[in-house]
Amino acid sequence: MSESKNNNEGVIAAVTGASGYVAGELIQQLLDAGYTVRGTVRSLANKERVDQLREAFPDLELFEADLLKPGSFRKCFEGATYVFHTASPFQLVVDDAHRDLIEPAVRGTEEVVSTAFAKDSSVKRVVVTSSIAAIKRPDKPADHVFTEEDWNDVATIDKAPYFVSKVQAERKAWAVAKELGRSADLAVINPSFVLGPMHSTRTDSTSVRVMRDLLTKGAVKPYWYASCDVRDVALAHIRAAERNVTGRFIVSRPTTSTSADWTAIVRKATKDAKLLAVIVDPVRQEKYTNPRIQVSHARVTELLGVKIRTLEESVTDMAAALFDLGIISVE
Repeated sequence: MSESKNNNEGVIAAVTGASGYVAGELIQQLLDAGYTVRGTVRSLANKERVDQLREAFPDLELFEADLLKPGSFRKCFEGATYVFHTASPFQLVVDDAHRDLIEPAVRGTEEVVSTAFAKDSSVKRVVVTSSIAAIKRPDKPADHVFTEEDWNDVATIDKAPYFVSKVQAERKAWAVAKELGRSADLAVINPSFVLGPMHSTRTDSTSVRVMRDLLTKGAVKPYWYASCDVRDVALAHIRAAERNVTGRFIVSRPTTSTSADWTAIVRKATKDAKLLAVIVDPVRQEKYTNPRIQVSHARVTELLGVKIRTLEESVTDMAAALFDLGIISVE
């Protein structure tokens, strides 16, 4: 929770990409903490997306803003104290990496940070959602523990365009903040693969799709996941703003797991026979496309006071939300 709930009345917090998975939890925690919360969507004419947001968060003020449209965030940020930039494409497979991932990520970050830190702006702090994709890299030895000092400078557009987009967007955030003399007012959150309960029935989030397809189809990717909980990620954003700290903050469990491990956790925790009947057991992979890694979450724990939830809590709560929201039908 926020550490200053009694002092947040009338304090405006703006969240870009309000319809996103992480943004939904962030908005909920900000509202619970007493903030006046504004959120941006690409188009207010998108009735389905806007209606879902207004139903989930009746007190959320919505603004239209486009990552690639100069000046479009200005109205939302007017009078705001904090800006949380969560809007960025999260797609591992795209038709045109530069057009679909890198350009909106980098230009959007530049637009948001430069608008928030403009001379006439009221914004005191900006927190940007980056990713562990901007940190981890495959050329480190097996005993290497990734920290915020690491940068993934080896990713290439042809093999890992999403990773490139996160590296370039984060570097752009730091460059703009430095140029405007506001480096001390910027913090970056670097979550690993995000799990945990969602606030809407939308399934365009990669995290939601992966868990849905895992449980209903047994669809397992041959991948070791460093993972975290969406509630911890949201709290890290808020604490980074409120505690006036700068730098990067990894939100992740220290070791990896596979999606087959997640199914086993759900089966063990589920008592309802109808739910158990829906779950499809996955086939465990013999070979994995990425190495296991170790990650340090010392900074987010020590400086922001975020206690990392267990994998069991994240997976079971996410599965429960999928069933409760009807994303996975038990009929």
